[in-house]
Amino acid sequence: MPVTADHLLSEGQNITPVYIQINTPVTLTCPADDQATILSWTGPGGTLYVTGTTAEADLSGIVKSRISASHTGGSYTLSFTKFQSLDIGIYICMVDGTMDLQMVIVQGVTSASPVHTRQGGTVTLQCPDTGGSTSWSVTSTGFVYTIGTQINPSLADSIKTRLAVTNQNGIYSLLISNVQLSDVREYQCIIGLSDTFYHLLFYIPPNFPKIDNTDSVDGQNRTIGTEDVSMTLTCNAREGTPSSNVSWIKDGVILATAANVVKYRKVFTRADDRTMYTCQSSSPALTSSQTTSVIIYLDLKPRQSTISGQMSQTENTDLQVVCESTGSRPAADIEWNVGGTWQSSNPTEVKAMDIATETYTVTSTLSLRVSRQDNGKSVYCRASNRALSGGTESERRTITILYPPDVHISYTNATYTSFRRTLTCTPDGNPAIYQFGQWQHTAEDGTVIRQLTGKSSSKESILTLPDPGTTHRYEDTGYYICSASNNIPVPESYTSESVFFVVEAPPGIITNTTVVEEKIGNNVTLEVEFYSRPGVSPDTVTWTTGGSDGSLPAGRSFTSVDQRTLLLSFHGVDVQVKGYVATLIIRNIMDVDYGNYTVMIENSFGTRNHTLALIKTDRPSPPLYLLQKDVTGSSITVQWIPGSNGGVTQSFVIDYKSDVSKNYTELNAIPDNLESVMSYKIDGLKENTVYSIRIHAQNDIGQSDQIFITVSTSSTEKCNEELHSTRTALISVSVFCSVVFVAAVVFSIVINRRSSAGCHQRRDNLQHHSGQEMKQVAVPEGAMVKDRDQDSQSHYQDLNPCEIQPASTYERLSGDDIDVSIEQERNNYESLKENPFKQEYEELTVVGSKYANT
Repeated sequence: MPVTADHLLSEGQNITPVYIQINTPVTLTCPADDQATILSWTGPGGTLYVTGTTAEADLSGIVKSRISASHTGGSYTLSFTKFQSLDIGIYICMVDGTMDLQMVIVQGVTSASPVHTRQGGTVTLQCPDTGGSTSWSVTSTGFVYTIGTQINPSLADSIKTRLAVTNQNGIYSLLISNVQLSDVREYQCIIGLSDTFYHLLFYIPPNFPKIDNTDSVDGQNRTIGTEDVSMTLTCNAREGTPSSNVSWIKDGVILATAANVVKYRKVFTRADDRTMYTCQSSSPALTSSQTTSVIIYLDLKPRQSTISGQMSQTENTDLQVVCESTGSRPAADIEWNVGGTWQSSNPTEVKAMDIATETYTVTSTLSLRVSRQDNGKSVYCRASNRALSGGTESERRTITILYPPDVHISYTNATYTSFRRTLTCTPDGNPAIYQFGQWQHTAEDGTVIRQLTGKSSSKESILTLPDPGTTHRYEDTGYYICSASNNIPVPESYTSESVFFVVEAPPGIITNTTVVEEKIGNNVTLEVEFYSRPGVSPDTVTWTTGGSDGSLPAGRSFTSVDQRTLLLSFHGVDVQVKGYVATLIIRNIMDVDYGNYTVMIENSFGTRNHTLALIKTDRPSPPLYLLQKDVTGSSITVQWIPGSNGGVTQSFVIDYKSDVSKNYTELNAIPDNLESVMSYKIDGLKENTVYSIRIHAQNDIGQSDQIFITVSTSSTEKCNEELHSTRTALISVSVFCSVVFVAAVVFSIVINRRSSAGCHQRRDNLQHHSGQEMKQVAVPEGAMVKDRDQDSQSHYQDLNPCEIQPASTYERLSGDDIDVSIEQERNNYESLKENPFKQEYEELTVVGSKYANT
């Protein structure tokens, strides 16, 4: 069923009139987006003229030859090359389901006056009767409706029954009732020689009121505004004929009225949020007013924010502060400012909508790791959204950070002449009320020297050092530790600070050594350790000798000053401190180098000296005698008199072999026990076997020549001999032998011996001998000593004292380089010269148990 104009008009569709002159080009236009795809034009009587831009194939050739369609530039057009009377009517443009109605009316004369009416209404066309013949006719068709007051009987009944004509009071009138679309024509009134033209038109209803800038939300129009910002509401009801009357109404009150378009401007406040404004249009073309409404939906500012939470926190923990903003739409964003700096880290936010008001409550929690530097800083938050870009700020709160104290110690270094020496401890914490522990004095190596009690208040502690006296004030040097507590983070938690306090004084010599022994031709290092604050340089440390000019050996001596950790006693506690060592190195020692060397150490507070005696050392002398002391079937105990140790601690090495062995067995070194006679028991021997036993002395310089004896183990009897000579007695005899020119001096060694056959070297010789001959032979180190079987001789046999080794003992006793042990031996010799024989027996009486293994 084709869509007719009457059908469209019955549904309230608006028709746009198009007035033209006959036989002229005409273009009808309706809006159409370039992307529109379904387009058509329908002409009078519902005839489809074109689809898209193509004329319908069955369209009359009279029409088809004069029309064309185009779709471009946002418009869809239908064009006539020459518009004719048969083309008059309503044209419908369809664009993707949207209709646009345009009515083409032929205008006979340009001076025709429009007369409007509604479809189905009644209209009266009037013209003044100036005398003469009268008539009403339709110009476009030439139909005469009336002559005088008579209706043309040839008219169709559908027209004739709706017409009435009158001529009263000089007015010639044509009345048309139940006006139809077919009545929309140009009418001509002829009075005598004059005529009047009228266009009979339908009222065109205005467009349905339309409010600008609205969105449909849940079936309601909504326009977005901003709280406390001016906004204009615009409503239009255009395209009506005549113009519509458009008004804004709120709560029954008309706010503004205008033709076709009405605007209402005001500053909308929070009170206007979600209120309704109504746009109303009225027109003669309408049977009743048309209305539409809009809800004012505002972007609401966040209300002033508030801060809550504990503003006091211990340092290095997280401070949590909560900012709350209410009443915002859209939900506010919250920023934090701490100490004048906006925080870049994102706090935790919770946004909750109040359904009743459709506004948001935003809660932001700032978690801030705080330090003591944050104490006293201000904190505030700022809530903002698009309604308030600058935001609204909260009140400012102050952070209180609780932190343990930083301890500061103020002091001035002292000198050994300073009687008063103080240190002041001033903590810096929050809260600023402190308890103080004892002061602690420690050495450079961390050793605690002493605990001291300062004079303390709630703010500071002052330590006045007790005075140990001028010579010991340097012992106050060291670290001083002050500890304080303000019960943060927990009660009785102390923090401390240490400073190094110095008492400057003259140098202090640490080395106690006064004698250094070294062998001629060797290198020697002389060291003197000392402590000095203030420090010293190599230029302030000098070495001199005891010679006439005090100069050091040219080209062979080198000096240096180096730092060294020293062990000192500070206030009765052994501690390690940084000190110095003055070093003198002499290479390839010569005889002229022996003597005294003095180092002079100087700092800004004084000078100290120390002297070392350089004494010559040598390898030890061979033992003066080697005898058997006790013999059993499995052991031999030997005894000997130690010789000179060469100025260095010596030890003795015994080795032995049987008469059937090629190699000697060496025993562990036997330390010199500084006794006059020493002994050693050799175990694990074979019975009735002859053993060659030898001994030599050794020290760090070298070893002496060897001496040896040959002894046989016994199978039945125990052989025992006691050596009654002391080292001093033997030395005195040797000296005496060197002094007097006596061909032979009898030096009796009384050996209490149990006469036994077991004392002989060989079993087959036991019947003829009651004693054993003992010979000592000094041999060079490493020399092989041949075992000898000697005939037994009585132990009372006289011996030549000049053959006893060493022969140079007196020469050593008379030299300038006498060591302590030789000096003692010479003193013994001097005492023996008074009555050597009387004292000799007393000295030679030795208890056997005295010679235990050492």
